[in-house]
Amino acid sequence: MAEEKSKRIKLVLGSAKGKLVRFSYLNVHEPRLNRESNKTEYSVLALLSKENNTEDIAALKDAIDQLKKEEWTNKKKPIPPNFWNPLRDGDKDTKQDGSPLDASCKGHYVINCKTDEKYPPTVVGTTKGSDGKFLPVGKSGVKSGDWGRVSVNLGAYPKGTGGVSSYLVNLQFVQAGDPLGNHSSAEDDFADFDDDGLDDDLAFG
Repeated sequence: MAEEKSKRIKLVLGSAKGKLVRFSYLNVHEPRLNRESNKTEYSVLALLSKENNTEDIAALKDAIDQLKKEEWTNKKKPIPPNFWNPLRDGDKDTKQDGSPLDASCKGHYVINCKTDEKYPPTVVGTTKGSDGKFLPVGKSGVKSGDWGRVSVNLGAYPKGTGGVSSYLVNLQFVQAGDPLGNHSSAEDDFADFDDDGLDDDLAFG
């Protein structure tokens, strides 16, 4: 007998008018090794403001509850004690490995969306070509801190610790934002250079 495939629920985050999501840990053009799973993946951490993204947050909670009910409650299976909920509260929850979430997650719910290297996400902007399709956005055209939309598939996984996974499908860049992370600009690091006091004997080369 063939194994029954778990149901998946597709959502587009940031689709509500004026309610975009913010991208963090953006890795959508080149797959990287996930040291926890030892899988090579594309991924993005979507930041959903508790104040602005209320519709997305509610839709995610409803979908997770529905998957939990169909995979465990309806089948009269005990819900795993360490059930993994992919929607994390940036003010109090942790990452899956137990480490704390970044300071940028404060005031947000966050969800880590991933996909295997065999299924790269389509990354587009808001401009359409002559064929009516959105034009692709290259690596230099979108960064962590930017704003846009993300389509995801949510699916229950009953094996192992058990829980719900969030699979990255597509990503749309809409608006540039301030970079996230510890990277600083040269202007931040260095004051204006004054060469009046430069030692004439100082050798360069």
